Amino acid sequence: MLTLISHLRLYSAVKAQLSLQLPATLNSALVNSFNNEDQLNKIADKIVLSNQRISVDNPLPLPLVNFISLEHLKFSLSSTGPKNSNEGSTAASVEHNEINHIDGFNQLSWQNGSELVQAEFLLTYQFNMFNTIIISLLLSSLLSYLFYLLPNKQRQEAKQWQDNIEQAGVNKTLAVKLAKLIISQEAAANSNDNNLHDSSININALPRIVTLCIERGLLTDEIALALIKAEPLPIAHEQQLWFIKALEHQHTVESALIIAKSDEQLSFNLSAKTITAHGLTITLTATPLFYYYWYAQRAISQLPLYVNPSQTQPDRKQGELLATIMLEYNGHSKAMNDLSQNGLKAKALELNRNKIKDELMALLGDLASPYLLIKERDLKTTRYKYGFSTDLKILL
Repeated sequence: MLTLISHLRLYSAVKAQLSLQLPATLNSALVNSFNNEDQLNKIADKIVLSNQRISVDNPLPLPLVNFISLEHLKFSLSSTGPKNSNEGSTAASVEHNEINHIDGFNQLSWQNGSELVQAEFLLTYQFNMFNTIIISLLLSSLLSYLFYLLPNKQRQEAKQWQDNIEQAGVNKTLAVKLAKLIISQEAAANSNDNNLHDSSININALPRIVTLCIERGLLTDEIALALIKAEPLPIAHEQQLWFIKALEHQHTVESALIIAKSDEQLSFNLSAKTITAHGLTITLTATPLFYYYWYAQRAISQLPLYVNPSQTQPDRKQGELLATIMLEYNGHSKAMNDLSQNGLKAKALELNRNKIKDELMALLGDLASPYLLIKERDLKTTRYKYGFSTDLKILL
């Protein structure tokens, strides 16, 4: 582009020079000559020979053009009105009209008395190839440098991700790789290129997962490396929190992915005092766990929500059932004795329900919601009744 601009400036300068030289030379030669084609050609040839090396002022520090040559010139005359009878005024007319107007890149025209003179010409350049190459290289380097200095949104975002990941404790090499992956995935998400991805998969999972890991202090070199190797993470948006929760419970990225993609179901291992919710196994306190299991048994048996017993009348039948469960799985002896002798009390039931809720919320956070007991008002007794939602799949 710079070379083209330089050539246009040189061309314009030479053309302006010719617009002064050609009218003066031709008009002077025609004063005492015949205006025939041979005479015009001879005059043109002489002008061409005298303009084989037209010196130029290069606009750049290193000259791109050594000189310009006039390669071709042809004159033509045409009458535009009655011939001027006053021959003495010809010189004055020439001086007045020598640069009357310029047309096009390869043609000049001017008025000489009653005749319109047109000159067609061709210019050629003698380039300085060494300087042209040097300037082209310098210009290319300058443009590349200026482009690098321009603010680049993706580059800035990648640097911000890298800084955040490093501040979380990840080494620089892994931080750079993970940041690049995040930026590339965000770009893919923004392009809406759904042809390469299953509609159930959130292709923008990695940025959110890394953000959650940073917020919860989970991001380590090991997890960063595993995330890089596991990319793309094949988990839908609603599964990502389970993925993070599994990482919180010291699972590897591989096992966390399995947990994240597990079904919404609940199972029990009373011997180990654990439950498995959405594929994630967690440990509960023994006595609340047995109460939780008792509610699960009722749900599996498709019994209605259990109405709280009266404050003054414990439920002995259900107390015996709970005590039997505790006895089989080495429950607390005091709790078993109380249930066997006094039955299931409203106060003990409420206490253990609250413990179940507190422990699930502490271990699962908002993810505990499907696994919490629901309650409804019993219209007959006006007391509350509790149990599992029928939407939850339970395995005993």
